[in-house]
Amino acid sequence: MIQIILAVAIFIGTAYAVVGILQDIARRTHRYVILFVLSILMVAAGLVGFVCSHTTYSVGDQVRIQGIPIPLVVFRLETDRWTDFIQPVAIGYLAYAANIIAPAFICLLLARFALRITKRGR
Repeated sequence: MIQIILAVAIFIGTAYAVVGILQDIARRTHRYVILFVLSILMVAAGLVGFVCSHTTYSVGDQVRIQGIPIPLVVFRLETDRWTDFIQPVAIGYLAYAANIIAPAFICLLLARFALRITKRGR
């Protein structure tokens, strides 16, 4: 349940950041340059999110988790083999999409903050 809430929060936050940053960019004189740089950042952030979704890390000697920031699969070592605990399909796809979008959300928030700071400086 917490994974659904976190994923929905990431989607809503990303939508809010996209609308806000597009409003900020619309008032700029060099908006096409800013949009080009922001597009490159979003593609790079999407690739980082894709890599993070496929990253497996160890929590201890007997537990491994795949997916950052929302775990997609949990592996547990039982006797001599790894047992996997997979989420339901709908939640898994939602979490996978949120993992890919999360770095873009962070980049958008930082870009919006930077645009606000430069706007106040004028």
